[in-house]
Amino acid sequence: MADQKRGIDRIFVNKETGQELTVEYKTDSRTQRTGNCFIETVSNNSTGALGWALKGRADFVVYYALGYEEAIVVKSSIFREHIAEWLFKYEARPVKNRGYLTFGLLVPWYVVKEKADTIITLG
Repeated sequence: MADQKRGIDRIFVNKETGQELTVEYKTDSRTQRTGNCFIETVSNNSTGALGWALKGRADFVVYYALGYEEAIVVKSSIFREHIAEWLFKYEARPVKNRGYLTFGLLVPWYVVKEKADTIITLG
């Protein structure tokens, strides 16, 4: 649970070197329809909790958009490096949850894909 709170869903360990690589998984069901990735900046407006794009501590984010035949693997630091630029370029949108709002930027899939270290083709 402690790793989950830091935005780490999986830890891979190189058997030869012992080096750890951490990953956070993101799945988006609207990207296919909108062409945008939801890059979460505020997780909970009631508490002020930062979103995964700003607080996540995994080495990589694996972003899968339902309906696409690929998943993209992006260094987590890329989101933090580009968030200020994207705030001025792309629409911010709230999403209603039970009793609070989550905010994120609607960044085009192709923009996030251009930042990918790896593209995993599915199917």
